Amino acid sequence: CILISRLLSSRYCVAGTIGHKLMSGKPTRIDLDKETHIDVRCQIHQLSFSPHTDSKGIMDLTEFLSPSHVILVHGEKPQMSFLKERIESELGMPCYYPANNETVSIPTTKNLKISATDKFIASCSTSQARDSTQKSNLICGNHLSGANGDEKLAEGILLMEKSKDAKILCEDELLQLLGAEGHSLQFEPLLHSRIGEAETDIVDDLASE
Repeated sequence: CILISRLLSSRYCVAGTIGHKLMSGKPTRIDLDKETHIDVRCQIHQLSFSPHTDSKGIMDLTEFLSPSHVILVHGEKPQMSFLKERIESELGMPCYYPANNETVSIPTTKNLKISATDKFIASCSTSQARDSTQKSNLICGNHLSGANGDEKLAEGILLMEKSKDAKILCEDELLQLLGAEGHSLQFEPLLHSRIGEAETDIVDDLASE
């Protein structure tokens, strides 16, 4: 989940793009396609800044904005690498220049309050009790592997709705909210047997004798 408080755009955005939609008035929602919608909950500002400026212009703008992180998304790799080093060494800001389809993970200090349903908490307690029992059995059997306080991760679904607090719930709770039925897949091993072929070979051998 990415929470953005302010979006700055430089110069012209081609009609039909997300940037153009954001700059057209004060939209509250952007439709990416028929099934994907984004709620706009941030300030939007436009700067008069040429995309063809040199590194000094980019450095001046970056210093003026003072962001927590910088991501370079357009340019030749050697120049982007050089600019990245300048931003990090001169401005002291973490900078990235990811390749196409590369993911960048940016740490954040923002805390988000999330509640959990009673059923999810109960499922976690049941899972911990089961793990404790298994660890006790391992210790009694003198097999200490996995019994040294390994952390267990609880599996749930994070639900974030507009104007509502985020919460974690179980899978069946989400299905109930959506009015959908659960589906499960079961895989069974299939072993090729040669018994039938072996019996045929024996019959053929007896017939030839």
